[in-house]
Amino acid sequence: MDAERDSRISNELSSICLILHCARIMDTDGRDINFDIGRIKGYRNFCNKIWNAFNFIEFQIQKNNFVMTEDIESNIYSDWIARKTFETYQDLKKHINDYRFDLASNSLYELVWGNYCDWYIEFMKVFLDDQKNDAPKVIYSMIKEFQKIITLLHPFMPFITEELNKKIKGLGLKTDNKFLSMHPCSRDSFITIK
Repeated sequence: MDAERDSRISNELSSICLILHCARIMDTDGRDINFDIGRIKGYRNFCNKIWNAFNFIEFQIQKNNFVMTEDIESNIYSDWIARKTFETYQDLKKHINDYRFDLASNSLYELVWGNYCDWYIEFMKVFLDDQKNDAPKVIYSMIKEFQKIITLLHPFMPFITEELNKKIKGLGLKTDNKFLSMHPCSRDSFITIK
């Protein structure tokens, strides 16, 4: 069972890598396209980065016995990542309307790798270690922004985002099952500044 699931996930990751590769090279302007296996490995690493971000959230949920509630106020870090996510959402709408899928995938890549994983999660690690009392606030913010990000990623990476959405449900957390529409989130759901 596990070997079959691992094989399926490996095949899906290969598909995701190919989709991302094609999206990033769409703007070739008649140039020859050289298929680079190194780029595919980079996209695999990107998928692993997303998966590891979820694993970190899952670990924090279990470690801190987190229970989802709606009345948790935001903090400066959650406001920052909410702004970055909304800016990416705006860029994504523009790029997709202009049929610039390469720029759309670059925007998502920067949001996930550069902002969410490299900055936000690293801030949250320090924040959770230093201020144990605010753990529910931080975990709620991580979950909320992660759900927005996988919603934005879904048109480009449907297999991994569906799997992560199922895992979020498996933790007993409320999920936003709006994957069928392109980008269901409104401006209000992205900006949490008081």
